[in-house]
Parts: sequence; structure tokens; C-alpha cells
Amino acid sequence: MDSVKYKGGIVTGGECKIGCKYCYLRQSNKMTPYIPWNIPLISKNDFKKAVLTIKKYKYETVTLGDGVDLISSEPFIHPLIYDFIEELETTPLIRNIDITTSGLCIEKEKYAFLRHCKKITWRISCSSLSKEGRRKVVSVEDPTKLLDFLYFLHEETPCSASMIQLVIYSLEFFIKDREIIKNNFPKFLRRIYIRELGYSKFFSEKAKSIIQHCHGTFNEVLKYCVKNNISINWDDSSLNENFELKCKFDCFKARVNEFIKYINAALVHCVIKKFNAPLLCIPESCFFILPKVRNEIILPEMKKRYLKIKNITFGGNYKSYGLLTLGDFSHALENVRLKDYDAIVLNGIFLNQDQRDLRREHISNFKNKINIPVIVMNHFGVFE
Repeated sequence: MDSVKYKGGIVTGGECKIGCKYCYLRQSNKMTPYIPWNIPLISKNDFKKAVLTIKKYKYETVTLGDGVDLISSEPFIHPLIYDFIEELETTPLIRNIDITTSGLCIEKEKYAFLRHCKKITWRISCSSLSKEGRRKVVSVEDPTKLLDFLYFLHEETPCSASMIQLVIYSLEFFIKDREIIKNNFPKFLRRIYIRELGYSKFFSEKAKSIIQHCHGTFNEVLKYCVKNNISINWDDSSLNENFELKCKFDCFKARVNEFIKYINAALVHCVIKKFNAPLLCIPESCFFILPKVRNEIILPEMKKRYLKIKNITFGGNYKSYGLLTLGDFSHALENVRLKDYDAIVLNGIFLNQDQRDLRREHISNFKNKINIPVIVMNHFGVFE
């Protein structure tokens, strides 16, 4: 239910059998209290409860299989997944069903059913479409089943699809995959999703070696994309790395602009509330780009300070832009003279609609500890 409250995501559960050699979520000791090795399959009764909660919080988009930016379960492992999709299709409030899948577990005989589903937006997570590239990262080497599913999506106009490409191998395989898409599925060329994982003790040793292998050719991948006019969506843990090269992509600029917008909105809120000396808590992944965007931050004359917040709770920087807990802020504030400030701005924290963080600590406990006005800025807006 936490997943539903955070962002309308229903974790369908099940143990993923795809066998990605780089699985960074399942091999972290830090994550085991939050992500069980085998997430229990959601029951039909609990699924109905989740749908009722989605109605309560008025979510129009439901994400199937995805949790709170922590859990990524393959939705088509669930034996009742097609029943769940049908229920969401017939629920009037829900306008969109967002499904991320590798396509490997979808039954071919269900294509006829999926053909009539008008609400689904498909996000196809493919480590590689070439056999050589797939052998590098996935135990299931044969991409034929995924190719069959892509052909189905490509031929069916009612299906909405976004191509997700995880670049975690060499430039050679990236180019091969791009050619496969270009020659067979040009409709999917509108978007390629690069997930730059970064370095962290959060990952297993096996994952680190693949990430490092990719990191050496990352500049080449970016340059190739710029030259060939390929758009990219960003899910990186460090905005600072390759900053100038990334700025050639509108989607990266959009993310930086979102960060600037958050800071400026916080400053405006401080003025409205008559705070003169706010302490702006900035996620580590964004902190290092401050010198590059200072001229776009308003109210430069206001007495303020920026405090870098590290993602300590989950042991690394994976998605730290929106994965900070209240414990991370408490730790960062231990050596700060709070009497020098009249407000604390928490930017990037992940609270659900009940104002609890990913460890289920409530914001009120944090406020009582520091005894100073707290402004929270996240995807639910600005609130005190």
C-alpha cells in the first residue's frame, strides 16, 4: 500500500527469473530490510484494495510492477496479470496503465487480449536486442521472444510504446541495437532511455565491473547520440558528470531546469513566509551543479546556505535525487548551527501522501527533533 500512496505503483510481486547479471537491487545488504528476495505475489483481494486506494488518492496513471523507485518486479510473472490489466482497463478514473517489462514473460496467445487494451503505455526494458550484447548482461540470451513482442507493438497502432534502452555494455552493442531498432521498429526511435548507474558500494561486485566497462565508453555513446540525433531520457545518479555534453540534450536540460525551479520555488516560499535565512538542503547528486546554475537562481542577495545531503540510508547514490529519507537529513544537520537559520528546506525527500518517508518515519518526528520551521519540496508540492 505504501507503493500506491507514493506514486500509484502496484507491486505485483514474484521472483524475477530473467537473470540479469547486473541486478543491483537484489544484491545489496542495505536493501534487504526493504526489498525481500522474493516479493510475495499480490493476491486478488489486495489488488482490489490497491485499486480502491488509487481511487482515493485520485491517481489517473497506475504503474504495474514498479514500486517506490526501489522495487522493479516483472509484472508478467504474475499468473493473474491479465485479469489485473482488464480491471484497470474498466476502471473509469484510471486513464493510463504504465507497464515496464522485458517482454520475455508475455504469453504470445495473450497478444489478442493486449491488442484491445487502450490505456497501456509500454516501456520496454531491453538489455540488448543483439545476441552478442545480450550474452554480456542477461542469462536469457535469445532475444527472439522480445523481438516478437516488439513486432506486435510496432504493428498495432492502438498500442502506445516508449523504447527503453539500458546502456550498460559497450558502444559496439549499443550501435548494433540502434540499427536493429532503426531497421525494424522505426516507431520506437523517438526515445532511448539511458540509465547511467554511477559508482557506489550500493552495487554488487559483478554489477560494478559492468558499470565500469560502460563508463569508459559513455562519452562515445553520448557523442554518437548527438551525431545521430537520438534523444535520451536521463536516470543518472550524478548530474555533474559529462555536464557539458549532456546539455546538448533537451531532456537533460529539462531535469536541470526542474532542479532550478525547485530551488527558486523554495526561495519564493521563504519570502512569502518572511523567512530571511533559510538552509537549503540539496541532494548530493545535484549539489555539484550549483556553481554551473547560480546565475539562474533568483534572490541571490538573500542570506541563505546550501547543505549537501548524502544518501546514507540506502548506501549509495542510486537515484538519490528523489530517494532521500528523513534520516539522511537528520545526519546532515548534526553539525549545523541551527540557530543561524530561521527555516530548513528539504529538497528531494520522498514522502508519501501520509507524510512518511521510505523508512516509514513521519515528518512530525523530524520537526520535533530540530524545533525549527521545515519546508518540504517534493513531487506533491510545497508544504510546511
